[in-house]
Amino acid sequence: MQRITTLMLIMFFLCMSVTGYTEQKGGDHQGEALAVMKEALQKRIRVTGTLDLFDVKADRVRNLRKIEFKEEVVNDGDQLVGMMTCKDIATNDMVWIEAVVLAKKEEALSFKEFRIAKIDKFEDSKAEIFEKKNVTREELITTMTSYVEQKSKFTKSFDLYDEKASKLRHLKLNSFSDKTRAFGSLHITEVLFSDVETNETLKIDMTVENKAGQLNVKKIKIKSVLPQ
Repeated sequence: MQRITTLMLIMFFLCMSVTGYTEQKGGDHQGEALAVMKEALQKRIRVTGTLDLFDVKADRVRNLRKIEFKEEVVNDGDQLVGMMTCKDIATNDMVWIEAVVLAKKEEALSFKEFRIAKIDKFEDSKAEIFEKKNVTREELITTMTSYVEQKSKFTKSFDLYDEKASKLRHLKLNSFSDKTRAFGSLHITEVLFSDVETNETLKIDMTVENKAGQLNVKKIKIKSVLPQ
């Protein structure tokens, strides 16, 4: 009986020791883990401006815009798990995302993945339109052309600031690429423009959002300036 009691005490203190180590590790690494998660998020949203994750249940990519990063990080074995709330820009669903960081002993923290944890559906008939609406190339070209024409109405050129060159470029629309990349409700098309002052040709990504069947240009980014 005494031997059994002794073994139980040993097991108890071992469990306390391991638990204490895990909690201490989470506490010590919480700020660092959040920094790793936020850096990973910035890298993921660099192209489209949203966190694009495939939803297995909905069988489509969700384009998510961050609302809030929770400051608490939870220990899960050799992983640290953070939580953030996002909004699906197409359906307005509230999506809870887990950000997972690997925290193996004596190794630097490294980001593992973003994963969908929970979805709070936004009940709106317009969301159904998004599910059924198929965007054609002609619709995308019409949307982008109209946008450029509207922005060029008074200046006679499509004006876009070039961060690398540190100057405002005055552009003219040339042509659209045959390929469009689709990320859920976002469609990115490569468009060629010419600079009316320098005659340089620029490759520009134009992102069109399909929100409840309505197409709108959401983002424009200079990819490169082609050599003359």
